[in-house]
Amino acid sequence: MNEVRLIGYLGKAPEIIEFSSGAKKADASLCTSKVYYDKQDVKTEKKEWHRLVIWGKKAESFAKYAKKGSRVHISGEINYRSYDKEGTTIYITEINVQSFILLDKKEEETLAHIEPEPQPEQEAETTQKATVTAGDDLPF
Repeated sequence: MNEVRLIGYLGKAPEIIEFSSGAKKADASLCTSKVYYDKQDVKTEKKEWHRLVIWGKKAESFAKYAKKGSRVHISGEINYRSYDKEGTTIYITEINVQSFILLDKKEEETLAHIEPEPQPEQEAETTQKATVTAGDDLPF
């Protein structure tokens, strides 16, 4: 199974590329870090950079809400590819993002205040219940 999950910070705002076929792709870079103490008890931070590729509607959503410095959790597949540039083989490792979650506190607070609009069926049901209750004599 080819699956990877990462939590990190975006190094730059996602860039959308639209192809002549209409397909959309977003490119971004993600920085993950690990803090450890070496043999001399010196605190050290190791950073790794990952190329992210997001396709389709997910790419549009990612580019709309994520920005440089956003903290994100991504799930996807590792893809390896290579190409020849002037006689030199260039190797690329990318994460093909299948899903993502924005972890920024500001985003969570904003989303927490958004309530879904009632569906027409739910609205009619609520109105009907209110009408029945309003005409009854209350026991208290």
